[in-house]
Amino acid sequence: MPCLGNNRRPGRTRGLRLAVWALLVGLLLCPRQHACAELEDLARLVPADILAAYMVDSPPADGASAKSNSFDIATVLIDQAFAMGFLNSLDIEIRCWLDTIASISTIIAHPHAVMLFDLQVERDEHESHRVSKLSAALVMRTRGNSKAIEKRIQHLLGSYTNQTESTLDSLQIEEHTLHRLRDGRLADGLVVCWASVGDYFIVAIGEESLRRVVAALHSKATSIWQDASFREGVEALAAQNALITVHLRFDEVQKKSPPLGAKLRKMQAALAMADCEQGVWAAGYSGRSLEIRQWLRTGGKGNLSVIAGDEYLRGGAEDVLPGEAGTFAAIGIEPTVWFERIRSAYLAARSRKNVAESRAYWGQVEQSAGLHFAEFFSRLGGPILVHDFPEHALRLPPAWTIVVPVKGEAQLVRKDIEAIFSFWQKELEGGALGLARTADGLWFLKVGLEGPAITVTDRHLLISFSPHAVRQNLELLEKQ
Repeated sequence: MPCLGNNRRPGRTRGLRLAVWALLVGLLLCPRQHACAELEDLARLVPADILAAYMVDSPPADGASAKSNSFDIATVLIDQAFAMGFLNSLDIEIRCWLDTIASISTIIAHPHAVMLFDLQVERDEHESHRVSKLSAALVMRTRGNSKAIEKRIQHLLGSYTNQTESTLDSLQIEEHTLHRLRDGRLADGLVVCWASVGDYFIVAIGEESLRRVVAALHSKATSIWQDASFREGVEALAAQNALITVHLRFDEVQKKSPPLGAKLRKMQAALAMADCEQGVWAAGYSGRSLEIRQWLRTGGKGNLSVIAGDEYLRGGAEDVLPGEAGTFAAIGIEPTVWFERIRSAYLAARSRKNVAESRAYWGQVEQSAGLHFAEFFSRLGGPILVHDFPEHALRLPPAWTIVVPVKGEAQLVRKDIEAIFSFWQKELEGGALGLARTADGLWFLKVGLEGPAITVTDRHLLISFSPHAVRQNLELLEKQ
């Protein structure tokens, strides 16, 4: 359901939104360490004519897995707070974000696949795009145990629907009972459907989306597992046991949605993926190392590259990896290159009006803070090391430590950090979020408690989830 809040407390809402996005990124990019070879099973449920698919092998958590149970605890606390009325006074937008955390936690407890069938947009005079049609589905392998999902759906229905604008009914698809929700506050013609189908639970936007998944489930439609290009990418990546697999059909997006395809072509060019027809990305662990590999098909030929892998530890990066770290990712990127690529891709995706506003805003930030972001990133090098030392008390996925080599003068990097954080400290005064500086020169985000912190040594830019975590890493770096 849409978040229909009135933004009476914008600072509070934005602060929670930022925290939730950080959590969601962590959930999506931090796979568990033990795969169950679910990719083939999940890929057989994804029809071949999709635009994109995201498949995650999330084996059921065992009792010793605090990493998994921390999200279950968060869900229970949120549900209990709702049940006891503690959250009723919050803006509906804030409640939506809290329900998002609980819903994502429910989803990641199971191997699942998210698929996009169609995305149509309409363009206005400013080149902004509004979604006019959306068809998508989420499939979770529950092995028949879908009580938690059904309870979550009942909570959402009770919280966000009403008899005036919402209509709930059911119908049959083959031998399966489909539940269907229509709501006047949703986009024109948008229908949300869900059904338990054997070992799977399906939630879909659009009745036809659910029918297509059921057809693939009963082997009455071709799946991406039967698609030669997808299988070629999976085999090239050795992704059969990957924990996260992403499949994107650039060519199909451009065919089915020309306005969106035109934007996508500009973004591809900015990201050095010009003329790419499709891509497969896979993430999984090799020992302690998170491996992320990419396969792109261009002009009918596949090309394999490594985004993160232990081969990038060579050349000194291994010297800053704590032996106490449980897992790590050595990411082989140059910050200055990817700053320009991501900046250009972002601007390519925006309307002329948004681009003008963005350039004006960031130009003002640079002028007020007295720095140039391009110069700042040019002073940083690679590879970038991400690891999980020290371990967060709740083992939350975003609670990482990031170590970026400084290849320029460290004093200039410190000066830039001081300039930008001093500027944002003034900008955030009086809001729910704030910035503070410790006596020993660490900047950190205040979100009620001490949040993520950053500092610069003579050789590295160091970021972690709290000032204490930064100091623990500094102690290890000083011993080396």
